Amino acid sequence: MDLLIGACKMTVSVCAAIWYWKSNKTIIQRTIILSKVLKKVVSKALGSITKGSLFLSISEVISKLITLGLFTIDKNQDNAITFWLYFLKVIIFFVRKFIYSITNNSYVEISIYGGNFWKGAQKAFLLLMENSQRLLVVDTTTTILIMLIKIYMVILSLLISFFYIEKAKFEEINSIMPFVIGYYMLYGLAQQLMDPFYSINNAIFFCFCDDTVYNDGSSKKPYYMSYPLQLATRYINTKLTSVPYDKDKKNQHIFIEIDKRIMK
Repeated sequence: MDLLIGACKMTVSVCAAIWYWKSNKTIIQRTIILSKVLKKVVSKALGSITKGSLFLSISEVISKLITLGLFTIDKNQDNAITFWLYFLKVIIFFVRKFIYSITNNSYVEISIYGGNFWKGAQKAFLLLMENSQRLLVVDTTTTILIMLIKIYMVILSLLISFFYIEKAKFEEINSIMPFVIGYYMLYGLAQQLMDPFYSINNAIFFCFCDDTVYNDGSSKKPYYMSYPLQLATRYINTKLTSVPYDKDKKNQHIFIEIDKRIMK
């Protein structure tokens, strides 16, 4: 499951990067781009996705084993073992969050600039540290917006489900537990559906950081970001013209043809 989710995240990250670095953003052949991206992800980035999904799966298995151990032992007699199991569970929780963050950032970095898993994680970490203030604003705003969308989806689904419950059956429900279980199930589903948007947001953020570093908005080095993004960030090109593609500066890249970290 983690392998499939990783492939989906990298696919949407590549599509977002292609959209960002494309000078003419109004004309994009979506089906052709998607088919090419899927082929390149499977052929050249499957190893990195497998490595990241393996780390996530191992951490999840360890967490499940610790939870199983807490259910099987006698908590009244084995106080020391219970304490250490809870301690390990907390440690594994933070380790999983750390691995999840590294894996997602590495996927985005690889999808834009290529490379292997560890190099992608290292470059992504350095890029985020250089833009920590921007990251704080973007990450907080994105988290709040996606959280509101998730809650809206759950509430809307629960309201729709009420219309399909007959009045007689609704009166027989004496506990709130079915609604609580339904809420958590719907929230988990909404979280899986909205998870790729984090990858899209990270991909655009990575491209934006490199765009502002290697370009200055002049006619020779215009920003590749869209005009609404220029207005929002106040990084506006001095002359808004389409950027012609120079084939002599083409780099050997696995996903996109312009590597802003090499071109100066």
